[in-house]
Amino acid sequence: MKMNLKAHTYQKDNRVRGLPAVILIAGSFLFFIPNIFFVIQGFSIRYWADDYCFSGFLREHGFTHGLIEFYFTTSNRFSAFMFTGFSELFGENAIRVIPSLIIIAFGFIVYKIFKELLAKHHIEQTKTISILFSQILLFFLLFLAPNIHQSVYWRAGLSHYFLPIPILFYLILMIFSQRKIEEKTQIKDIFLFLVSFFSAGLSESYAALQAGSLGIALLFVLFIDKSSHRKRRLYLIGSTLIGTAVAMGVMIVSPGNALRLDTLQQSSNLFSILSISTVSAINFIVLSIRGLWLPFGILFGLFVLIT
Repeated sequence: MKMNLKAHTYQKDNRVRGLPAVILIAGSFLFFIPNIFFVIQGFSIRYWADDYCFSGFLREHGFTHGLIEFYFTTSNRFSAFMFTGFSELFGENAIRVIPSLIIIAFGFIVYKIFKELLAKHHIEQTKTISILFSQILLFFLLFLAPNIHQSVYWRAGLSHYFLPIPILFYLILMIFSQRKIEEKTQIKDIFLFLVSFFSAGLSESYAALQAGSLGIALLFVLFIDKSSHRKRRLYLIGSTLIGTAVAMGVMIVSPGNALRLDTLQQSSNLFSILSISTVSAINFIVLSIRGLWLPFGILFGLFVLIT
């Protein structure tokens, strides 16, 4: 009788312990299905608007001369032209693959970040939880995109709005990763400098976001991080901040800015710029939450529940 009771209790304990794993797997599969549809949708896109302009520059002038012509006469977003030029190396059909590859890459980078965080705190089922977290975050980021067809599936828009986000997450992962961070190699410093330089050159607004994010990371390491990796992280953040600053300088002095300055009405003073930026940011947040209160509420509730 006692043996049967112990066996029953043991089986019950195993079922209870296995329940979280079942929930994690089911939740990951639930979000994996719509994420796959987001990926598949990328294969149906085509050239649109600025895609023709970028391709025209490349076909008329080639990559190097086209980049110079683009920078001096049209736009300061030099990295966007470089990204398009790299895409064109694989032919016209490459435009159908790029959004899907970047979506998958973003999901993988987020997975690695969650895995690092959970492993650091010795959380059980680290891989399974990280898969679920990354699936949830990827789904809501795409679902809540203000205009997914313009910001993700349009190549010219993707280079300015979506591509920088996985790159920023990658930079954060490289800076705060526990693995091999003590290796004091200049190669990693140079690599992060080049990555941050390239990503900042994708757009002016993202360059400001990258500089602000890295600035917050710098303050965190200076005043909060007490680990043995602190000094090495300061070097890595310094490399990325220098790369960002250099890219911003290159964009500021671009002669191609004249075209936009002459075409669009400009703010009269610094106060006007700060006022417009602040009001626009607040309006965007308020209108987004007011119009999409349900998905924002679900996203917030899910992470509270999971935590």
